[in-house]
Amino acid sequence: MTDEFQEQYDAVKNGAGWRDLTKERSRFTAAGPDRVTFLHALLSNDIESLSEDSGAYTTLLTPTGKIIADFYCYRLADRVLLDVREDLFDKLFTKLQEYIIMDDVELSDVSSEYAHVSLQGSAASERLRTTIGNSPDLSPLGISHCVWDDHPLMVIRKNELSTPGFEILLPGKALSEFLARMTSPEPGIEVQKLGDQAYNVLRLEQGIPIYGVDMSEKNNPLEVGLRESYSLTKGCFVGQEVVAKATNIGGVARLLSRIQCLDQAVPEAGGKVFSEEGQEIGWITSAAYSPGLGRPIALSYLKRVVSVPGTDCYVESGEERIRARIVEAFD
Repeated sequence: MTDEFQEQYDAVKNGAGWRDLTKERSRFTAAGPDRVTFLHALLSNDIESLSEDSGAYTTLLTPTGKIIADFYCYRLADRVLLDVREDLFDKLFTKLQEYIIMDDVELSDVSSEYAHVSLQGSAASERLRTTIGNSPDLSPLGISHCVWDDHPLMVIRKNELSTPGFEILLPGKALSEFLARMTSPEPGIEVQKLGDQAYNVLRLEQGIPIYGVDMSEKNNPLEVGLRESYSLTKGCFVGQEVVAKATNIGGVARLLSRIQCLDQAVPEAGGKVFSEEGQEIGWITSAAYSPGLGRPIALSYLKRVVSVPGTDCYVESGEERIRARIVEAFD
């Protein structure tokens, strides 16, 4: 581990870390009188029950219950804002456009209208307060609208890599000034820009899967453990019958699980996981060394029947055989 990585990692644990999401994520809006009912009928989570200035993590599924995209929906006063990874934007935007037939809904790409910053860490609230003058008390995925130096801000409570955590949407022209203010020296608060390596370790510690790495259109939300992304009480949505059946009757054959390695070698993605008896039970999707735990951690798909926390196993990664233990199954 480099000194730079360690400083970034420690900043989130003991101070605050930030990441510019402006190009990593894309944003579009749904406007029109049918915007809420349109999205509610398609998406896996309950959009109609969202109060103004609140959000939900959700997915758009295929009719067979597979994940097309995972993303966030925020219900604003006159529109719904959808926040999705940049590489999933075209697929999601196009698919939703295809579903517009009789609905009075207009989708608009507003990515260029916003800069997008994530602020995570134990001191994130204090760092936000010293930057914009207040730190709003919000429920998870709640939104506060405020003005900073004559610029409108949307502050979203998003506990991603830590609790607390925030995301801030602001005009692009204000980004440089905002970052300069947010990263200016503050007694007792360490603030670091998070690189890819630090972000990856921190998200693995939180058990956060990434589309295209730990999940794809081959998976349904139950396999990935995305329980917060769907509602089985809201009524129908695309893929609902398959998800409900798997939940109430059949379950799924494999579960995304978190494992810790008992040896110091970091497994490769694709490395096969075996039971202590030598039975192949799954494979690794992503892995990294965690300084906080003092050992490598990984996400892996394991057979549901053996994905029991506390169970020892091992990973064959390249020429190495790495002892490991299941610590969590996302069921």
